[in-house]
Amino acid sequence: MRTRSISPLLLGSLLLCLLGQTVPAADPAQDDIAAIEFLGAADAASHPESQAILIDHLLKDPREAVRFAAVKAITRQIQRGKPPLGFTALHGWRDLPDPLIWNQLRSLVTFSAPTPLDDLLESYQDRRFQQNQKRFEHRRDTDRETATPEIKKALVQVSTQKLDNGLFFEPSARIRYAANEALLLCQNVEIMDGSYDPDPPTVEEQQANAAQVSQKRRRIRRRIGGRADTANRLNLFDNMSLEPETRAWLGFQHAVSQNNAITISQQNADLFSILGSETGRRLFMSYTGFGSGQGTAGGGGGSLDIVDPSDPASAAQLQDLYLLHNAGRSSSFLRNPDTNLYRAGFEYAVTSDFGIAFQAQYVTPLDDVQQPEMFSNPIIQMKHVLYRDDETVLAGMFGIAPQIPTPDFAIVEDTSRLSPGLGINHTPKEDWFVWGVTGFSFPTDSEQIKTWDYSLGIGHFLYKHESLEVWSDTGDPEPFLLGIVPQFEVLGKHIIGNNTVTGLFDLSSGAPQTAAGTLNPGDGTSTIYLPQYLPALIPVEQTALAFEEPRHVVDLTMSLTLLFTQQVDFTLGISVPVTGGTSRALEFLTYINKSF
Repeated sequence: MRTRSISPLLLGSLLLCLLGQTVPAADPAQDDIAAIEFLGAADAASHPESQAILIDHLLKDPREAVRFAAVKAITRQIQRGKPPLGFTALHGWRDLPDPLIWNQLRSLVTFSAPTPLDDLLESYQDRRFQQNQKRFEHRRDTDRETATPEIKKALVQVSTQKLDNGLFFEPSARIRYAANEALLLCQNVEIMDGSYDPDPPTVEEQQANAAQVSQKRRRIRRRIGGRADTANRLNLFDNMSLEPETRAWLGFQHAVSQNNAITISQQNADLFSILGSETGRRLFMSYTGFGSGQGTAGGGGGSLDIVDPSDPASAAQLQDLYLLHNAGRSSSFLRNPDTNLYRAGFEYAVTSDFGIAFQAQYVTPLDDVQQPEMFSNPIIQMKHVLYRDDETVLAGMFGIAPQIPTPDFAIVEDTSRLSPGLGINHTPKEDWFVWGVTGFSFPTDSEQIKTWDYSLGIGHFLYKHESLEVWSDTGDPEPFLLGIVPQFEVLGKHIIGNNTVTGLFDLSSGAPQTAAGTLNPGDGTSTIYLPQYLPALIPVEQTALAFEEPRHVVDLTMSLTLLFTQQVDFTLGISVPVTGGTSRALEFLTYINKSF
């Protein structure tokens, strides 16, 4: 049975001598882990006594988290002066841009097969080795062997030894796996006391193991759910992850009462306010000509457009005639329709640090709102990992949403968009993960809406099959269901500057005019004046309909992702508004992803 033979006080004292730092008092286990991590950064060639402490904790400490920290610290010490192990070549701050991008893109342009991601690991290893040698050239442990027979013997004991009852000496599978990985750094060390000294794996076996780790990491990507947006925009968050992967996906979203943000301008709303009474309707007809029967046929005030002002229903008729001839659409265009959104996309991981994604969307309004079905502007997104380790990924993103041809009066912006962004994904504890992504959306037309967007979320592996663990090597066939992951996500969008645009969606941007062939009785022109303010002539100068986007929108998306065999996952979610300014009343989301 293990006993705690090394006290926090001893570790702290040694740390003070080696590094001139103190470890803050905290939970004893966390205090020891922090000290062990500092020891892992120590120069073992100058301070070989640090290795004895790490070995003692690896073999004797009863706490699994502390032993795991010890084996990682040992690995870090004996790693220096050697090429990094497998996937660890992708850890740390990344080169920007990734120098391997250009060869990969050159292959694609010349219709040659690019190098598979797993085969790029060797290039990353060589490059990181050269960088580390230069970075730590002042240290003694970069040019001499720091792995010792004692370290190798301890790693062999942890990774392979079994007790008399048949159980492993080290019960933790992830520690056994980490120790076995560290043994790869001890191939030039020989155990001299006659105890078991395993043969090192072949280069091919090492490469196969590194590829397996890389593949397992790619199978548990944490994707951001997203939600529908005003004006049917796509953004950086929709079904996206921070690390590049090669995959294809299909999505379906049903938005209840999607808010297209089309409103009647204030002056026109004042004009329509008089339609509630017969007197007001007669004044409206007199000063606008609509429904009067005195104008040009087909112009809103001709003989075919006569309205009876004594009928209360004529208020809606007069408003529709006015809007049709001054905006191009009737009041039904103002309704918030239930809408189906069909999405499809493809992402290609050019390298382990850089990927390109494309996503398209087809919009189908379900109500009679005079809005056509259409493709909205697609998005092309590039992502580049900036930093990566076992728990954290930091990535930069850049999206381009090019303007495409659309039918008249389609709810799509007539501008392209540029969207820079930054995101972080972190695993604070096993099977939990959190993320934060933020970005801006800038239109190429300076008169259009500018936004700041963000996504904050948390997810948990409610169930994760052992085969998804990096350390797992069961050899058993995979089951159909590999993981169940609920996620909660808060998405925000905030307008920068003006939130109103006129002339959008092919609506008229000019001041309203009287019905064709009619003049107002105030000054005999086609200018429309507000009758309720007579005899003062106050003209209606604002466009009839305008796009007025809610300035602050916050939504909550709740989803459940099922991970299946064959690298397929399925997500089902619901998104609800949190703030008063909404993009829709309710939304249902589904995505299916296939990774390659």
